Amino acid sequence: MKNTMRKTGRRRGLSLVQLVVVLGVISMLATLLFNVFSDGRASARRAQCDAKLKTIALALDAHRQEMRIFPASLQVLREKHFLHDEDDLHCPADLRGDGSYNDFYVIRAARDDSDLPTVVCPFHENINGQGTQAFKGNYTKQFMTRPARLEQASGATIERPGQAPVAAIPGTTLRGGDRIRTAAGGAAVIRFADNSSSELQGNADVTLLQSFVASTSTGTLYTLMRQTLGNVVHRVNHGSKFDVATPTATAGALGTVFTININPSGTGTLSVQESRVALVGLKHREVVQTGQTVPLSGSQRVAPGLDPNAAPEAQPTATPLPTPTATPIPTPTCAPDRNNGGGNGDGSCGSGR
Repeated sequence: MKNTMRKTGRRRGLSLVQLVVVLGVISMLATLLFNVFSDGRASARRAQCDAKLKTIALALDAHRQEMRIFPASLQVLREKHFLHDEDDLHCPADLRGDGSYNDFYVIRAARDDSDLPTVVCPFHENINGQGTQAFKGNYTKQFMTRPARLEQASGATIERPGQAPVAAIPGTTLRGGDRIRTAAGGAAVIRFADNSSSELQGNADVTLLQSFVASTSTGTLYTLMRQTLGNVVHRVNHGSKFDVATPTATAGALGTVFTININPSGTGTLSVQESRVALVGLKHREVVQTGQTVPLSGSQRVAPGLDPNAAPEAQPTATPLPTPTATPIPTPTCAPDRNNGGGNGDGSCGSGR
């Protein structure tokens, strides 16, 4: 009887090996369910973002039809009641409490082509590597994004959305929303997937809004940058699309070399070293030719040939580029890099990725 009871007791218990196996299975199932729910939440946020961008595109078009121009900022849409929900300008995946789509808004002229993006959202690039763009004409699209790379850096920092600035390390992968700043005497070079580049001199401040494949048939890369300070030389690969948004206008290039210099006041100049650049303000548009330097004042004229009703005007003469004044940048701290959909490396200070 004792032997029988002893054997029966052993059958009712679990051995250590069996317990470990059971716990392992539970852990694996929990991980799978967590990933499924996480992917579901991310997809839901992306769908909400797409709906908001479509609402913004509609509001932009309504503003254009009523005011004959696009607004200087998306906040104007709220002030003039083209948008009504307080949350319309915030992406659900943007972890910044005060983050706004306005940070990724690009000034366009009312008669620009409808294939030019007006707003982009970089917060979903880790889902299938796609970025979301809102275009003129009340529609949105999703294209595959292409990360850039910080080729050179000295006296520079990188600030990612919602994170503190960190020391810029050559070889770092850059994605939409990443902000690069250089100190006085600093420098940095950003290399894009199509071999285009942006060369930052001292006291420069630029943000990579998004770099994506605008045409799946041709593989054309479309890069959107924002420059708010300093002297930056942009070299665009022939055949690629490249727009630089400044505080007062947007410079659009298709295979060219040009320099943008912006003062702390927000004004500055555009100088073209090769080919030509389309400079677009809210009301005007002009083409800047090789060897010309024009002000970035927001009062661009309509160049002959672009507007059949425009009278011939003299081309602007070259003027020297102003030297930017020194402005401090945040003290860099060591913090992990953001792995936003494919970045590699450990992201620690002192090493690239």
